Amino acid sequence: MIIKYISFLTGIIWSYSIIKTQSVFKKETGIIFKIFITKISWLSLIATCYFGYKNFTIKSTIIGLIVCILLVNISFYLLKKYINQKFNTKQITIFKSIFEYSLVFLVIYFFFILKVLAACFLFLKHEFHHNHQCAVHQKKFEE
Repeated sequence: MIIKYISFLTGIIWSYSIIKTQSVFKKETGIIFKIFITKISWLSLIATCYFGYKNFTIKSTIIGLIVCILLVNISFYLLKKYINQKFNTKQITIFKSIFEYSLVFLVIYFFFILKVLAACFLFLKHEFHHNHQCAVHQKKFEE
């Protein structure tokens, strides 16, 4: 039961931290991030809450949700404070730009990789089906 609850809390922290990350990006990059990543994270957060509701009491689910959201918000606040003290504005801007463009590139890259893999899978499925039908027809022909 403890492992289930820890996995529930981890799921909330993971999903909400990705949702929270969207606010760090520029508006243009944030749109791409929102379309590809945040939507999945919202669904993941909802599924995690449903998992908590089904496996634990409503009280422990709500407490876990509130604690995890507070933990993520405090972590983001402290990280922002630390980064602003450690680096100047120019360094932060350069890092953000590199990170944003890298993220956009990775999203587009993996989107096309998934498209290519899906096309290969459909081709192989078609070939297997075609070869299977030929073997069945050949067997009937030989009989």
